[in-house]
Amino acid sequence: MDFVPEDYSTKKCLADELTLSFVNKVLNLEKPDLVILSGDQIFGEASFDSETSMYKVVKPLIERKIPYAMVFGNHDDEGSLSRAELMDLTNSSNLPYSLSSKGPEDVDGFGNYEIVFKGNDNNEKLIIYMLDSHSYSPTKSFRYDWFKESQKDYVKALESSHKNSLNALRMAFFHIPMIEYRDIYQLDPEQYQGKRLETIMSPNINTHMFDVLKDVGIKLISVGHDHANDFCFNKDDITLCQGGGCGYGGYGGYGGYLRRIRMFEIDLENHSITSWKRIDNQLDEIVDYYIYNIK
Repeated sequence: MDFVPEDYSTKKCLADELTLSFVNKVLNLEKPDLVILSGDQIFGEASFDSETSMYKVVKPLIERKIPYAMVFGNHDDEGSLSRAELMDLTNSSNLPYSLSSKGPEDVDGFGNYEIVFKGNDNNEKLIIYMLDSHSYSPTKSFRYDWFKESQKDYVKALESSHKNSLNALRMAFFHIPMIEYRDIYQLDPEQYQGKRLETIMSPNINTHMFDVLKDVGIKLISVGHDHANDFCFNKDDITLCQGGGCGYGGYGGYGGYLRRIRMFEIDLENHSITSWKRIDNQLDEIVDYYIYNIK
């Protein structure tokens, strides 16, 4: 299906109903330990009430007592709540099972934080960096904004606190892909997993956040933003993934491309990350199953 809510009268708007049905089915099937929401949870411009819309997003997770963490995209804050207000609404102090945090005030953006998981020996096993990739460019010359120096410094400062956790697996999640994602244009389809069906909508300015993430030991980065890209490929020993779109409130299509959700299974003992996708109307199938062995 390829439609947005405007294609239907108010009484027959099915986007939210279809999206929540799909999400609930995947949650029941996979029973995840953690859910990462990588931005554009709500289409703020079309939402009458951003607060109510966000509650609809997290309700399936709260009902199942699943911890979750989110960053925002370029559409979440186009409605009745600003980016700061959305994070105040959804942070760990205000909503059950939320791990989200606004982050330090002296770091650009809202939603720069980390999630750290420790083993039974109290040693850090998994470190997840959540970053605000911002929204639209402040200048007309570029469409999308870019990471700032304060965010690069923040990542370096966080990593310095983990200097004794060299064996911990490190991942990063944010919404808008970095310019390095465009390197997939140089690859043949057999050199990556998944599909690339649209242009990589990254910023045109490279502030070299990729280099910082590589230097601190990040092994996998996953983003949202492009609805019909759901690939993973390797660049300089970092796996770069896009998740594909799961919401029916935005564009899709592209020759029958169906909504999908990316899954990760993390093996901390063997240092591997397995990923696959669940696709609406094909939930019995595991799509693009692949194991990434982390060096």
